[in-house]
Amino acid sequence: MKRLAVLIAICGCWTACGGDHSTIASPSNPTNPSTPVAQTFTLSGRITDQQSGRAIGGALVQILDGPDVNKAAIADANGNYTLSGLTVATFTVQASAKGYGTSTQRIDLRVDSTLGLALQISTRTISGTVTDATSRGILPNILVVAFNGPSAGMSTRSDASGNYTLSGVSSDTTAIQASATSYLTSTWSVPIGGDARVDIVMTRTVGTPTPPLPTPTPEPTPSPGSVIIRFTGASGAVASYSESGFSIATTAAAAPAANTVSSISGVPADSRSARGM
Repeated sequence: MKRLAVLIAICGCWTACGGDHSTIASPSNPTNPSTPVAQTFTLSGRITDQQSGRAIGGALVQILDGPDVNKAAIADANGNYTLSGLTVATFTVQASAKGYGTSTQRIDLRVDSTLGLALQISTRTISGTVTDATSRGILPNILVVAFNGPSAGMSTRSDASGNYTLSGVSSDTTAIQASATSYLTSTWSVPIGGDARVDIVMTRTVGTPTPPLPTPTPEPTPSPGSVIIRFTGASGAVASYSESGFSIATTAAAAPAANTVSSISGVPADSRSARGM
């Protein structure tokens, strides 16, 4: 009996200790949650001239820093721009245009936003002397005008020494015009850049030519024994005329005739005739 009890105890111990340690694992079914899509936003606005408020078409709008650095847009003809697909961030926006300085603005973008930027004209001074093309003399009081570009309409006049100065002119390409009575209008182009000196030379207009004198009518030659009497335009009536041994007396006749010859003396009787012209 003791031997049987020992065997039963040994078997029980073997089973309890798990003679076979293998286990069956339940299959795993891991889930793959979808990756969240980053939300993006839009920044838009209008670029204008700081002085006049007019739209600046073609202006460049660019992000200078942050996750969307170097993203850029060009303003349309109405000055409107749009920057799309921007992430949430704080960054710097810069606007620039030809003939203008730059404008920068810091923005904290969390939602679709609007940002307008105004640009200041980049200015310079254009100066010089106005002279006559022929004499090279100075020309005072000559009107000098900027007639195109952002500064169109600005004007000044040359002083007593022929010097002129246009200040605050746009640094963009500008054309200036000088005009005066008796001179041809003179136009000069000033390229984009800083202060410039433009010496203006003006040419006189060609005077109206003097009409040629009329060719005189040749004097007629009298036939032998005849007298030619020539009357020219004048007022009143001829009373008498004498020359080279003969005389002429006239009487005023009723209109339309005038200065009718009444008698001729000193001419042979057989050749007394007169021809009026």
